Amino acid sequence: MPSGDSRLIKIETDPAKRGQFGSGAVEQPIRLGRKPRAATVVVEEPLQQVETRK
Repeated sequence: MPSGDSRLIKIETDPAKRGQFGSGAVEQPIRLGRKPRAATVVVEEPLQQVETRK
């Protein structure tokens, strides 16, 4: 097998059909359903052990 022969075939998209696939720009996501919940605030303090049974 000669070096550089990766057996890949280069294919170019027809310029007339290129418009069907968009401009390549990032599109804004569509919001569906409910709004997401606000992030939970995590308090940075030492944990305390609590007895639940006597």
